[in-house]
Amino acid sequence: MPSQSAVLLPIGRSPIHCLRLARCFSKNGVSLIILAVTEETAEFGKIIQEIEFGSETEYIVSEYERARTVIESRSDDTEWNLVFGPGTRDMQVSMWHDVISVTGKP
Repeated sequence: MPSQSAVLLPIGRSPIHCLRLARCFSKNGVSLIILAVTEETAEFGKIIQEIEFGSETEYIVSEYERARTVIESRSDDTEWNLVFGPGTRDMQVSMWHDVISVTGKP
């Protein structure tokens, strides 16, 4: 049984929608949320991280191309989840590939 649950949340051009999603996951016990950003959405990710500063959930802002590094740096007993919806298809496919490559599990 994984000791923590983590979510990769691509940040798209609707920061309010992404904030709502992040809060929903946080309220449901997710201990880590990776706010995966592009150059265009990096500021949105930082704002969400600042708004949620006092939350029990840890928020990390990372360029989506570097998601693999974040996944590798976390313990082996993390259950990874990827949100499809916000962001671009390229972001989602790239991060899906990273999760499977690192963990060996789809």
